[in-house]
Amino acid sequence: MDDKLKVMNDVTLNYYDQNAKAFIHNTRDLDFSAIQNRFLQYVPDGGLICDLGCGSGRDAKAFLDAGYLVKAIDGSAKLCQITSRWLQIPVECQSFDQFHEQNQFDGLWACSSLLHCPKKDLPDLFSRIENSLKPGGVFYCSFKQSDFEGLRNGRYFSDLTIEALDQLIQTSTTFQPLAYWTSEDVRADRPSEKWTNALFQKPEPTPELILFF
Repeated sequence: MDDKLKVMNDVTLNYYDQNAKAFIHNTRDLDFSAIQNRFLQYVPDGGLICDLGCGSGRDAKAFLDAGYLVKAIDGSAKLCQITSRWLQIPVECQSFDQFHEQNQFDGLWACSSLLHCPKKDLPDLFSRIENSLKPGGVFYCSFKQSDFEGLRNGRYFSDLTIEALDQLIQTSTTFQPLAYWTSEDVRADRPSEKWTNALFQKPEPTPELILFF
């Protein structure tokens, strides 16, 4: 990440550190069960889910309550501290560029989090997310739906349309798209805000062909 984007990343993390309690208050109790359940239908019972950019811990808590194992990660030290106490599991403080897991997870959930990654860095991040999943693992992500990139409301945002997300995924991974869809913001005060949502699956390895002579 170049110096300018590092500054933008620091601005975003500082925003969440300084506004952690307000952010949690505004997001923890939102009903996200429809999309959570859509994701979980592809995750084996009791499987390990990575919540990458867990924020308030809303989704990690739902997965834990449903009987799944969860590794929760966030870049904001303050959010990690508060959310860890609430979830009663460690929340690892880690930036996207520090994420380098290999074949660990049955599912990776990135709800409204990857949108803080610069667009030019998304292909590499998508590739590393694919590497972190077991074969057949599923990946959910969401982005504000537009072509905007830059500072907005004190944070760095990379918005994506469905077409732009599909192109990035196809050029940087071997993910198989399961679904793309548009949704409205679940917050009552933002009825006009649209979101790009997607589910992808890591391919199973192709069985080796054994020839007999």
